Amino acid sequence: MRELQEKMKRAKDEQAAAIRLADERVMHMQEELEKPVTASIEFKALKTELERVKEEQQKSLRLFEERDAKLQQSIEAERANMVVSAQWEELKTELDRVKGEQATILARAQVREIELKQA
Repeated sequence: MRELQEKMKRAKDEQAAAIRLADERVMHMQEELEKPVTASIEFKALKTELERVKEEQQKSLRLFEERDAKLQQSIEAERANMVVSAQWEELKTELDRVKGEQATILARAQVREIELKQA
């Protein structure tokens, strides 16, 4: 479970770094767009690049959210598995206890039967 949490943290850190990088690129491009552009070709190229970066950022965010959801499901499945394992152990312990009691009762019954036959 700790490993899943660490994976989730690494994934969040990676996503945060990717978002920061994309934000820096967007800010840089916005600064470039604010400067007087002498050629409309340069302007169009920057605008296209800005749109591409925004789309890339959105795609990264969607992928991160999907990965986050999968990790959450894995964590929940691991928790459920731990609960089932604990319950399984409790049931095994209870079964062993009942078997012990049954053996004790059977032994007492056999002793009582022998005593009755001798009497």
